[in-house]
Amino acid sequence: MLQVVNTTLNRRRVLCNIPTLLAAEIEQGMPYQDRLRSNWCDIIENLEDSGVIDYLYQEHVLSSRQMNEVKDKSVRQERNGKLLGILMTAGERGYHKFCDALRQSEGSAWLEERLNNT
Repeated sequence: MLQVVNTTLNRRRVLCNIPTLLAAEIEQGMPYQDRLRSNWCDIIENLEDSGVIDYLYQEHVLSSRQMNEVKDKSVRQERNGKLLGILMTAGERGYHKFCDALRQSEGSAWLEERLNNT
């Protein structure tokens, strides 16, 4: 049991860390990037992504390749981490469309409020 708990904690640490290359790319972060970074673990752990990904594709924030890369992840937290990595470089428009998607999502609307109050 202890080994399972340790594995889960280690996995959460890995999933919540911003990849090193991505962190270097956004060193001079924009305000939207700071908001995403400040809420990184909450988004990874709690985002119910089903409609969010499709909405972002519809709104031309995600390309079809990016959408497939996100959807190909088998674990929700991995999908959310991949999506956040893309959003960190999607610009202000991408961030605002992400907030729109959260606002429209039944289970994730509170994340939009948290992001914009950060």
